[in-house]
Amino acid sequence: RLLLACVVSLLLFAASGGLAVSVDRFLASANTDAEAHGAAVREELLLTAGRDRHGDGWCESSYAAPNKEVRFNPRGLVNEESGIATSRMNDGVVWVHNDNFSPKHVYGILARSENAEEYHHGSIVAVLDLEQLPHIGHNSDFEDISVARCPFQANVTDAAPEWCLWIADTGANFFEGTKEIFMYVVKEPQLQRSYKGSYMGMLEQVVSPDDLTLMKIKYDPGSYYKEVPNVEAMTTRQDGSKFWLIEKTFSKGGDGPAGIWESPDFSSQDSLAATNVIRYNDVCVRSVVSTRLQERGQQEEGEEFARESDDGLVVSKGKWKCRPETAVDVHPALTIRSVIGDDDNGNIGDGNIDDGAKANATTATTKTVEQVTVYNVFLAKVNEIENPYPDCTREDSGEDEHFSIYEYPASLPVCQGEEKEPEGHSCRKQRNWGKCDEDWMLEKGFCDLTCRRCRPAPREEKLEVRSNETGPSAPEEAAWVRLEASCNGTKSDHRNVRNIAAADLHESGARLLLATYGGIFEYSLSPPFDFSSLTFERQVSTTNRDGSESHESRDYWKGQEGVAYDYTGYPALQRGRGIWSVSEHHQGLYFLGCKDRPSRDANNNPLE
Repeated sequence: RLLLACVVSLLLFAASGGLAVSVDRFLASANTDAEAHGAAVREELLLTAGRDRHGDGWCESSYAAPNKEVRFNPRGLVNEESGIATSRMNDGVVWVHNDNFSPKHVYGILARSENAEEYHHGSIVAVLDLEQLPHIGHNSDFEDISVARCPFQANVTDAAPEWCLWIADTGANFFEGTKEIFMYVVKEPQLQRSYKGSYMGMLEQVVSPDDLTLMKIKYDPGSYYKEVPNVEAMTTRQDGSKFWLIEKTFSKGGDGPAGIWESPDFSSQDSLAATNVIRYNDVCVRSVVSTRLQERGQQEEGEEFARESDDGLVVSKGKWKCRPETAVDVHPALTIRSVIGDDDNGNIGDGNIDDGAKANATTATTKTVEQVTVYNVFLAKVNEIENPYPDCTREDSGEDEHFSIYEYPASLPVCQGEEKEPEGHSCRKQRNWGKCDEDWMLEKGFCDLTCRRCRPAPREEKLEVRSNETGPSAPEEAAWVRLEASCNGTKSDHRNVRNIAAADLHESGARLLLATYGGIFEYSLSPPFDFSSLTFERQVSTTNRDGSESHESRDYWKGQEGVAYDYTGYPALQRGRGIWSVSEHHQGLYFLGCKDRPSRDANNNPLE
C-alpha cells in the first residue's frame, strides 16, 4: 500500500511538471518486490508526464477523413510531392520535397496560421537549394524528410540545440545494387516575419556545406535479398540521436517482410564512435576561387566592361572530390593579390575584357577549399514487419453503414462473359478518364464490370462479394485477422498498394505512422523508441487517388507518398494528434484531424 501511494504521488508530481530524473531516483530506491515492475512504471509515468506537460499526446480516438486543406502557391514548384515534415522553428510551416529526378530543393509551405482565414495558406515561403552539396546529382532521389534536433547536440550548453531537416536520399527504384545511399542533415532556417507576424515573401537559400551533416549509409550485410534495399520511408528521434529506415517492398505477394534498420547514436561524437561499426569517414573537398574587381576599368568607348555581379565579384567553384579521410590532404586557405590574368592558368577574370580594360583594373583573388566530412554509417536491422494490409471498408459520415470499394450492390445484374474493352486503351484508363457514362461506351457495352454496371459472379471464396449487412469480426480476434476478414481482395491483389512509402515517429516515441498507397497505419512502440517492439494498432485512414475517402472517387489506392504528425501549433489542440499527408501530383496538403480532445492544453492547464 505504501509503495502504491508513492507511485500515485509521483504520478501527480510528474503531471504537474516534475522532473523526469525524480522518476529515476524513485525507481532506483524502490524495494525488491517492485523491481520487476519498475521499468513499466517508469515508462508510464514519463509518457503521462509528457502528454500532460506538453499537450501533445497522440490521438486516442478516431480521425476525420483526409481533407485537402490548402493548394500550393505558386503552382508548379512542388508537383511530385514525396515527403512531408512539420517545422518546430517556424509556426504553421511544413517542409516538403519532390520525388525522383526533380531539382534537389526542399520547400517550406505555410500550412496553418493563427488566423484561420489567412489567405496566404499554401504559400511557398522558403526554397532550400541542396544542388551544391557533395554527392548531389541527377540520380539523387529524395524519398522522405523529418524534422529533429541536429546531430551531436548532447553537449550543447551555450545555446539551445539547433533544429535540422533530415532528408533521406535512399531511393533505389532504378539503381539497385549500384546506387550510394545518403542522409543529408541541414540546419533549418529561421524564416523572417513582418511586424504583423506573417512570413515575408519567399526565402530562396542555397544550403551551405557549413550547415550540412552528411552520412553515407551502409546496410547490415545479408539483411536483404538485393544489394541495396529500396527504402522510401524514414523517421528520426526528436532529439536527433537516431534515425530509422523502413523498406518499400511488395515481395511474396505483398507480404514482404519489410526490413527496418536503425542508425548508431548521433547524440555526440563519442556516442557515434561507440555505436558505429565503421571506423573511418570520407572527406569531400572542392576549390573555391573568388575574384573581386578592385578598380572598375573603362573600355575605350567609355562603356563599363562586363562582370559577373554588381560589386565585381566572380566566384568559381570546382567539383567535389571525395575519398577516405586518411587519404585527403587539404591545404589551408590561400589568399593571393594579383592583376587580372595572373592566376595559375594566366587567365583569371572575364576573358572578354579587352587589353585597354585590363590596364586599368586589378583584382584580389582568394583561393579557398571547402571541406565536408562524410560519416560512413552502419545500419543494423532491428525488425521486419509484414506490409500493412488495407481494410477496404470505410464509414459514411452520415450513416452507420460500412461500404467496401470491392463490393457490388446485389441489385446489379451478374456480368455475362469476359469484359469488352475499347481498342487501344484499357477499361481502367477509360474509368480513370471519366468515360464510363459516355454514350459510345454504353452503346458498345464496353467496360461493364470496371464501370460497375454489373457484378462478378462469385467463383472463389477469397473473392466473394460481401454484403453491407456483414458485421465486424469478433473483438477477441487479432487486429490483423480482423483486417483480413473485412477485405474482399486477396493479399496478392493488394501487393502494389501495400508498399511502405513514408513514416513519422511521434515525439513521445510511442507511436509510429506508416503510409502506403492504400492508407495510413499507426503502430505502437513499448518501450518508446524501441522498433523491435513495433506492434500494429490500427488503420487510420484509407486514401483515394485524390487523397480523400470520398465515395465518388472510384480510383482507389494510389498516390500516398508522405505523412507527418501535426506540430504546426495551429490549432494547439491538434498538436501531436492531427496528421498531414501529401500525394504525388496533387500540389496540396491533406489534413486528418483527431476527433478527441486532450485533458490539458500546451500550458498544462486542465481542459473542460
